[in-house]
Amino acid sequence: EQVFYWRVCGKYATEKNDDDLMDAALPEIPRFCEALNTVVHQPFCAVEMLKLAPLLDLGDEVGRRRLYTMLGAMLLSLRVSDQLVPGLLAGIYAMEGTPQEFLAFASGIIATLASPDQDNGGDEDAPVRRSLTMARELLRMFSDLGTLAQCADQLKALVEGCVQHPSSEVRNEAVECLGLFCCLDEVVAETYVPLLLKVLDNESETTQATALRAMLDILLLFNSATPCQLPASIAAPKVKSEGPEQCVLFRRAVSALEHSSPLVRAVAAEGLAKLLVNTRLQASHGALEEEVLLTLLLKYFSPGWEKDSRARQCLATLFPALARRSPQHLALLARVVVPAVAHATRARKASPLSKINAVQMGQYLLSLLDEAAEPTDPPQPHFVAAATAALRRVCRSLAKELARTGGASATGKACTRLLALVRVQGGGVGELRG
Repeated sequence: EQVFYWRVCGKYATEKNDDDLMDAALPEIPRFCEALNTVVHQPFCAVEMLKLAPLLDLGDEVGRRRLYTMLGAMLLSLRVSDQLVPGLLAGIYAMEGTPQEFLAFASGIIATLASPDQDNGGDEDAPVRRSLTMARELLRMFSDLGTLAQCADQLKALVEGCVQHPSSEVRNEAVECLGLFCCLDEVVAETYVPLLLKVLDNESETTQATALRAMLDILLLFNSATPCQLPASIAAPKVKSEGPEQCVLFRRAVSALEHSSPLVRAVAAEGLAKLLVNTRLQASHGALEEEVLLTLLLKYFSPGWEKDSRARQCLATLFPALARRSPQHLALLARVVVPAVAHATRARKASPLSKINAVQMGQYLLSLLDEAAEPTDPPQPHFVAAATAALRRVCRSLAKELARTGGASATGKACTRLLALVRVQGGGVGELRG
């Protein structure tokens, strides 16, 4: 608690740029080094302490050299927890003159860790785990491939060499690093997409989830020109149809919602939710958005997903977020009301969808649209108008489906009940009733 308090006070003083407060809150470097040595084998305390390092007065050259040497030695010591690596790198970066000097230092540490003479503390995998942890943090610190150019080949060789490591933990960390490499550049992503697809088929569930997360990040970052279709440089194999809806990465992500692992299902739900929120699935000739939203909605209300707490938590946030995101997202919600009801009411008895309460699901969507139609402060008349239009569209769709299926069918009964729950009057929206 004392270490946490000390770190918060130091951060507050620095943000206020108050010299007197900083003098009182931030320790001198010698005192800081002594305190860090005391807690170095207590990961939480050490991590909090290291967050202070970039805030210290580094004008004292003697103290700065002492701290620099100490942090570098900790990076090399495999008896120090890997949890400290991000803080150690951040502290050293604060003392380096340029990114190039810092990366040269980090590259030297990784090369030293690979030396056969390196003391592994009795754990043969410790050096490679430390190197991968450093690689992961460097890829997070620098998102520009040009900046990383001087050590990119070294990092790639390290990561690629670990993908087939005997340890599943090491393989998982290597795949995570591959995913971060993919986020740097389309050409880099092109190199690793086939490998990620292979990992998704053959690895443990934890590593499959890591690979799937990387694939979804690629879709999120690199499909802005043509929705859900990767750039030409990332021409992953496609199935027979050449439409963007048949992008392999996208199809694999959707199919992962049926995976036996709750972790993989949760990663798939989170990634697809990001694609929806960021309008990455719009297609003029297809219905990708409706398909994905409908799939996620049915999963959310399916009794089979009741125990998928992580996935459900994500989806419980997604639907209200879409209703507040934009008029386009409101229209999207309106378009899936009737299809959702139809899927639930027409499902075979053996299907999990047959256990969904179609009226409850439809009422939930209507409530989101109705809430969006309420006046806001400050006023957003275009948004209210969009919500009103969305509700009108739902009413027309429900009436059309009722006329088509008849009031005696399960779908027709559900449509009748939902029509009774919403009332649109004049230019405004009446209250949801029932």
